[in-house]
Amino acid sequence: MGCAQLSLMPPVATIEACVAALERQNHQNLNRAAVNVAWALAMLEVCDLPTWEQLMAVAASNGAPLADVEYKQLAQAHLLMQLRYGGSVPCPPQLLQSSKAVWQAGLFGRQREQQRLQGKTVSQFEGLLAAAVGQLAGGHVMEAGHIAHSGRGEPLLQVDIALPQLRIAVEADGPWHFIRNRAGPDGQPLLDGPTRARNRLLRHHGWHVVGVPYWVFEAALKTDTPQTALLAHLQQRTDLAAAIEQRSVSPS
Repeated sequence: MGCAQLSLMPPVATIEACVAALERQNHQNLNRAAVNVAWALAMLEVCDLPTWEQLMAVAASNGAPLADVEYKQLAQAHLLMQLRYGGSVPCPPQLLQSSKAVWQAGLFGRQREQQRLQGKTVSQFEGLLAAAVGQLAGGHVMEAGHIAHSGRGEPLLQVDIALPQLRIAVEADGPWHFIRNRAGPDGQPLLDGPTRARNRLLRHHGWHVVGVPYWVFEAALKTDTPQTALLAHLQQRTDLAAAIEQRSVSPS
């Protein structure tokens, strides 16, 4: 799981040994371990169907219920596997139904709580960024905390700021979305594994994703007009305006 968080690819032999060890063991939490491994391998895009089937067999062999976090991991892993193998990725029916139920309850529960609190849970970063996006959105509907769905109607995940009609997502990527000790060519921290997977999932289902990193927000706060600074970043350093224009003519 640490490798998946850090987007570090373990050697093939290590992956094979991990899966083989799961099949040989027999303890109460073995199903949880199998789900953890399935999530990590799906996140890293190195889980083939035979390995997935092995892990699902182990996960279903123990009748002990999973915790909500493991059900969510299984639901996310299944969605990521479908990106590679289509809608026929096998999963024990009871596990799949339970994982989807917990995944959806988590998404819509969070959305309802945000609505109940009338935006009080929205961070300053998200609030200022939403205002800047609104200046570019024209007459298009903008929604914070939007639940993105697949073409089959499955809820995928919650988007920070969405233009739902155009399927455009703008994400306020805080420090927890980055690997602080690994930098890209521009010298800035790299996105972590779950955030890369989030973007991959959205893009596969027709969403245009624009990420705004926390250091842009921190720089904007040092100006007299943070919203204007964020707007300038969106206009000059992202393709948001072009995406809005293109998708307004022929939405995805």
